[in-house]
Amino acid sequence: MKRMSFLAIAGLFIWGLVSCQSVHSQFTDGVKAEFRKQPMAPGQVLTIDDIQHLPVRLQQYLVFAGAVGKPVPGNFRLVFDGRMVRKPGAEPMDMPVEQYNFFDRYARHFTMGSSIFLIPFAAVHQYSDESALFQVRIASLYNTVDLKGDTLTQAETVTILNDLCLYNPAALTDPRIRADETDSGWVRIRLKNGKHEVSAVLDISQAGVLNNFVSDDRYALEENGSMRNVRWSTPVTNWKEVDGRRVPGWGAAVYHYPEGDFQYADFTFRSVEYDVKGVVE
Repeated sequence: MKRMSFLAIAGLFIWGLVSCQSVHSQFTDGVKAEFRKQPMAPGQVLTIDDIQHLPVRLQQYLVFAGAVGKPVPGNFRLVFDGRMVRKPGAEPMDMPVEQYNFFDRYARHFTMGSSIFLIPFAAVHQYSDESALFQVRIASLYNTVDLKGDTLTQAETVTILNDLCLYNPAALTDPRIRADETDSGWVRIRLKNGKHEVSAVLDISQAGVLNNFVSDDRYALEENGSMRNVRWSTPVTNWKEVDGRRVPGWGAAVYHYPEGDFQYADFTFRSVEYDVKGVVE
């Protein structure tokens, strides 16, 4: 029996590794396809005149972030050390995160992986051509997550806007985006991509530092597989300078349920590359 148990665990571990490799191949193939559709092209240098139409606090943030005087990136590659929690009170799972974003036609390819009881699993988020999918593959201990459709795309459009605000704020001058100041002094951002329109408010200090991003247009995946509309925020801190640009060094992802807040993830920045010419294998 002990030998059978060991062989079963070993088999599941190998199966899990194959699943993870499959997800990574899907991620890499998606990024390569995106580069074929959106080859890197030099962006225009963002000037002070280009941001005069924006709310003052947003102008201050763009200056603080080092966006003014540099080309507007057409894409970027981000790498994080992530920690995620499946449910309140559970132990966090460490997982590396890699993603590519494109801004001519909004696209996002995101992958992460970890293990549960030594069984590897991997997840991929892909947003391209105005639609999104989310998949999780794991050895047969758990059902595979396989989501797509308008609700997921709406939620992932919020994530597109979030990535843009945090790591490519120069693109907030894009005509697909509208910005205005709220009565509380925060900045409201609206993004339209195809039939999906989302908004968020930005908490920007008087010094131009972005503290938080809050949206009511995102959805949480429930344990029963349904999608629940929940307020979502991403507080950020520990700003880093990379080639003259400032980016958040740490951020969290929080769902604000009526029954209480749930911080389900946090991310520690490792690296960012702008205007990447192709996928990093």
